[in-house]
Amino acid sequence: MNRLQSVSVPAEAVIDDGKAFGDPHFRSRGFIEQIDHRECGTHLYPGLGFKPANTPTKIRTASCMMGEHNENVYRQLLGTSFQSYADMERTGHISEEYAQNVR
Repeated sequence: MNRLQSVSVPAEAVIDDGKAFGDPHFRSRGFIEQIDHRECGTHLYPGLGFKPANTPTKIRTASCMMGEHNENVYRQLLGTSFQSYADMERTGHISEEYAQNVR
């Protein structure tokens, strides 16, 4: 890593997760981020291993919930009619719940 960096090649050490989460340098650089998720709780997550100039690199949001963006995707992005969307919900083609008893 040091030899590569000395000739302007971006490089960093490869270390396991346990060491990364406890590494004071990573923490001081903002590599380890704390994220709150409404079902999973608050946990630490790795961010990007590099910090490009003039580019924000923070994790913006926790991962989405099952079906959280269904209506936006179907209605806004795909242009599905209100009736078609309601029919797909009613028949279980789209949902915010995992399918039960699927064979």
